[in-house]
Amino acid sequence: MVEDHQQTTSDRKKHILQVAQKIFARHGLVKTTLDDIAMAVGMKKGSLYYYFESKEEIFREVIARETFELLEQLKNSIANEKTPEKKILRYVKVRLDYFRRMVNLHELSIQVILEAKPIFDKLFWDLRNKETEILSEIIDKAVKQGKFKVCKATEVASAMLTISCLLYTSPSPRDLSTSRMPSSA
Repeated sequence: MVEDHQQTTSDRKKHILQVAQKIFARHGLVKTTLDDIAMAVGMKKGSLYYYFESKEEIFREVIARETFELLEQLKNSIANEKTPEKKILRYVKVRLDYFRRMVNLHELSIQVILEAKPIFDKLFWDLRNKETEILSEIIDKAVKQGKFKVCKATEVASAMLTISCLLYTSPSPRDLSTSRMPSSA
C-alpha cells in the first residue's frame, strides 16, 4: 500500500515536470506561474505544494532532468566511436546540436537567462564538472595509447567546453552571410 502511494506520487511528480517543461519552454521562467502549471496538470495550485516548494524548484528539477538526459545522450553518442578524435568530435557535435535545439525550443533570451541565473549557476557547474570528467577520460585514455601528447586532461577538457560554449553562442556562418555590415561613411 505504501509502495503504491510512493509510485503514484512519483508518477504524479514526473507528470507535473513534463507539463511544466512545456510551459517553461513556451513562456519562460518569469512569465510562467504556478497557476499555469496547475491548470495544465488539472489540479489546484495549492496541490502543487505537496510535490514542490516553489515554481523555482519545479524549474530546477526540469533543468536537472534535461541535464541528465543530455549527459546520457552524450555518453551514448560516443560509446561506439573507435578513436579518441572521433569521440571528441562526436561529443562536441552532439553537444552543440543539443544546445542549439534547447535555445530555440526555449527561445532563451539573455534576459531570461539573467533572471534564472541563481538557479542555473549550480546546475551549470554540476553539468560542467560531469562533462569535464567525460572528456578527461577520453583524453587520458588517448594519452596512454600514445595518440595525444601528455597534457593535463582536466584543463584541456575544460578549455574544450569553454570553446564549444563560444561556438553555440556565436552567430553561424549563414547568419553572418545574410547580415549587413554597417557601412562606413
